[in-house]
Amino acid sequence: NRPLQEAAQANLEYVGAPVFSEDDQVFARELQESLGIEPVGYPSEVKPLADEMQPPQGGSTDVAEVTRLAPGVSIMVATAAIDLPWHSWATSASHGRPNAARGASVAAKTLAMTAIDFLLDENLRKRAWAEFDEKMKDNPYVSPVPKGQKPILPED
Repeated sequence: NRPLQEAAQANLEYVGAPVFSEDDQVFARELQESLGIEPVGYPSEVKPLADEMQPPQGGSTDVAEVTRLAPGVSIMVATAAIDLPWHSWATSASHGRPNAARGASVAAKTLAMTAIDFLLDENLRKRAWAEFDEKMKDNPYVSPVPKGQKPILPED
């Protein structure tokens, strides 16, 4: 949702990229070298918002269904070195270090600020909903769960 992307980008730029120490960067480059990846370490700057939708980078979230019902936005903040395979020992090693919390903190602050903007800025809400409604008008949401379906619960 472009209005929410723009709000999140402004907040991410305000919060700033996570700051990684030289020890963090050395560790990241060593991981990258061990995997045959260019040893560039962690990113140190916030990337600009792309002008148009980018192809998916993989991964998964639990918001797909939600964003068929309401406008949403996602952000990416570094918690592991550039280009590490996401489900790997190297990423797990990165996430076991204190610097991963720096990225998580930047993401949490950015999302919280964006949520506050959405709640307090009527114009942002109107623009986000208008774009959402326009994009969804020819593809209304239909739940994959049959109407009246009862959950399967274990017997006592």
